[in-house]
Amino acid sequence: FWFQPSCLRSASPRHTPANLAPTPLTATMLPLAAQPVLRTAASPLLRSAVTSPVFHAAVTGAPSAAERGALAGGSPFGSAAAAVAASGLLARAAVRGARSAPPGARAMRGAASASQVTRAAQPFKFCSIHPYFTILDEAAAAPIMAEFVEQTRAEKGCIWYGWDRSGDKLFCNEAYVDADAVLAHLENVGGLIDKILAGPAKLESIEFHGPGAELEKLKPTADSLGATCYAVDSGFSSMPVENGPSANPGTLCTIHPYFTIVDEEAAKPLMAEFVEKTRSEVDCVYYGWTKVGDKLFCREGYGSGDGILAHLDNVGPLLDKMLAGPAKLESLAFHGPAAEMEKIKETASGLGAAILIKDSGFERFEKA
Repeated sequence: FWFQPSCLRSASPRHTPANLAPTPLTATMLPLAAQPVLRTAASPLLRSAVTSPVFHAAVTGAPSAAERGALAGGSPFGSAAAAVAASGLLARAAVRGARSAPPGARAMRGAASASQVTRAAQPFKFCSIHPYFTILDEAAAAPIMAEFVEQTRAEKGCIWYGWDRSGDKLFCNEAYVDADAVLAHLENVGGLIDKILAGPAKLESIEFHGPGAELEKLKPTADSLGATCYAVDSGFSSMPVENGPSANPGTLCTIHPYFTIVDEEAAKPLMAEFVEKTRSEVDCVYYGWTKVGDKLFCREGYGSGDGILAHLDNVGPLLDKMLAGPAKLESLAFHGPAAEMEKIKETASGLGAAILIKDSGFERFEKA
């Protein structure tokens, strides 16, 4: 894969096994009122006081009088819990850049995180293609990319389609209702694939993701393309209508984390927890796991950058557990429109993740 996150080497205090030790924050990351609590923070209690009065301080960096009292030991959780809560929550705020965001954006993120609902989840049954390219000739590739979008727009089985890129790295972000729609698409754009691979771009790798029964239908095609097939393990969709009549501008934001499973017995219950915890997030469009052998991918999409940040806050403790032994994070990338990716730039940097900006595309799904 292209990107190895720096958290595997050194960086993010929140997303590495190292955070099982006290959180290594620097004074400049925290408001002055919160700095003394770092000396007493201990990881086992980091998330035990998430409803304490210091929560406001965590997301604004401006503790009220009541919050200062909590920091001083007046919290109903006790002074140690207050210190722990302040340290842990402020660490998350610092990692995701909440303190530097405009007040309106902070409020929106808080609302996205807190406003959780119970929805009738749809089956996690759609198929997606993950082709990774390197652009060799920008001038020649651009018009062919536009042709791909226009030619695919007429396909009724396409859920979303478009190009994401970072420098000369190019990804086609695409999903279909089933394997038959995938095969119809490949037949539709076959001539364009030949054109773009004849010089303008190089295909680095390609994957098919979907239910096992659908992947069986794709196996001959996958074998001919040298594609890796990731079968759905678990998940849900919040798309009651996947292929609606209108092809709207593409706004979907996606996260692309690839893992290697180290201890499957330990990983499986955590994977189930990830799905259940994410199910209530209002901005989540779809979420679930696909795997092949010991390779694991989390296939996930959100309506905005704020939805991504709310999700990372929501599953932070689970990610810590997953990376503490059950699995190893191999690469991580965020994809979406430029304005939405701007919101997560600091978080992505802290995680050593790549950001790919949406170049063009459309989506047909309707979100619950």
